[in-house]
Amino acid sequence: MIKLKYILFFAFLLFSLQTWSQPKKSTNNYVLVVQCGTANSVEELFMSYSEQMYRKKINEALAKGANILQQGGSSVEAVEQVLMILENSPMFNAGKGSAFNYYGVNEMEACLMNGRNQQVGAVSGVTNIRNPIRAARLVLEKSNYTLLHGEGASAFSERYGSKLINKSYFFAGERWDDLLRYKKAIKKKQKISIRGDAIGCVALDKKGNLAAGTSSGGLTNRSYHSVGATSIAGAATYANNMTCAVSCTGNESFMSRYTVAADLSALIEYKNFSLTKAADYLIKIKLKQAGVQGGLIALNRTGEIAIVHNTPIMMYAFLKADGQKEIVITKKTIK
Repeated sequence: MIKLKYILFFAFLLFSLQTWSQPKKSTNNYVLVVQCGTANSVEELFMSYSEQMYRKKINEALAKGANILQQGGSSVEAVEQVLMILENSPMFNAGKGSAFNYYGVNEMEACLMNGRNQQVGAVSGVTNIRNPIRAARLVLEKSNYTLLHGEGASAFSERYGSKLINKSYFFAGERWDDLLRYKKAIKKKQKISIRGDAIGCVALDKKGNLAAGTSSGGLTNRSYHSVGATSIAGAATYANNMTCAVSCTGNESFMSRYTVAADLSALIEYKNFSLTKAADYLIKIKLKQAGVQGGLIALNRTGEIAIVHNTPIMMYAFLKADGQKEIVITKKTIK
């Protein structure tokens, strides 16, 4: 009789935990948030592209994601498709617009995380995959791994239908010029500021599921084929239905050291911080005190949004099911 009581108790406990972690019933609510990196000045941001060009491309990406979510598509699909549009543009440091490393090669990385079950897919050091975020989704859904690197990531992606492309596709004149300017400045022992941030997206779908994704072309002139924070789950990307979905941009080394994305979730789960309070603490206090520049976008299952940065500029946009929409390119006030 005592054994039966224990069995019933643990069965009830297991059922309760599963129910708590499962998404709420389907609603008409959905939210999409995008970030396209930070900048220290308007001159730096508009060196090659105008505000109108940025706004048009970001709006295109928002429309694609909104259409998916409106039709009942998953947050994972929406995040992937939004980032693919941005990756296909040379305007952003991801995909076609990726920075050149020390060896004159574009090495890209991406990470995608499903908040419903914390499944993760990521790739790093890829040089011939048109859409790294697509490869990350393949890793998430078609493998038991979380991160694949270099040639292995390419082979896996090709096995599951991705066509590998010639590396010349990624050549963007302005990014090559960035590399030359960087090398020249190093020789003269001068300081130089070149944008090398990531792009990211977080989404909430009608089933109440969260997802987050981040994609990056890495830092200009980076060497030794180093792996950045973008491909490391918990550093720049994290998603958990119980807490939030978050994508970070900024200094990659410090995003890894401070595990910023996972820290945001932990502050909510263990410290009972609100989404905004946790984001403000990490970006405007913890990272700023450490001298680290960066920003993040975050979202929870109630549809609450946090957009925080400690740099003069961060490009971002959001769209909600009720029609609220905003695209910010050059607003200098630090939110």
